[in-house]
Amino acid sequence: MALTATAEPAVVGDITGKLGLREHLLVRTSVNRPNLRYTVLPKPPNTRLSAAIKQWIDNNHPGQPGIIYCLSRKSCEELSEKLCRDGIRAQFYHAGMVQDEKDVVLNNWQRGTLQVIVATVSLSLQCMSMFVIKITLADRFRHGHRQGERPIRHS
Repeated sequence: MALTATAEPAVVGDITGKLGLREHLLVRTSVNRPNLRYTVLPKPPNTRLSAAIKQWIDNNHPGQPGIIYCLSRKSCEELSEKLCRDGIRAQFYHAGMVQDEKDVVLNNWQRGTLQVIVATVSLSLQCMSMFVIKITLADRFRHGHRQGERPIRHS
């Protein structure tokens, strides 16, 4: 059995070829996930970004856990610091951290002592989240969709 949630046809062909699957059942479903809601809002200037995020969280998901995806490690660190100053319990999470640091962040988040993880888009956090915020749109819709469903899919 081979399972993947997001493989394109060429990748499916590579996988079935390498596994030697000649007669196999291929199941595909729509990218529509009725349990997810997508909302696109204008991005405020960077000087007001953390305040706008705090207001959105307070209005839509007060006290609930969430993930914010950024494009760079630096932007994760800067945004998490600003969110903390604005009263959101946030911490960054990216590949530049040692595993022990990542574990502390995830454990604090899972215990509820941390409300928001600010992570780079390349990381797939395997956790349950009530909301996901993407600071910058993906180059292609398909990538943005994957990142939006990723925290829920891996719960």
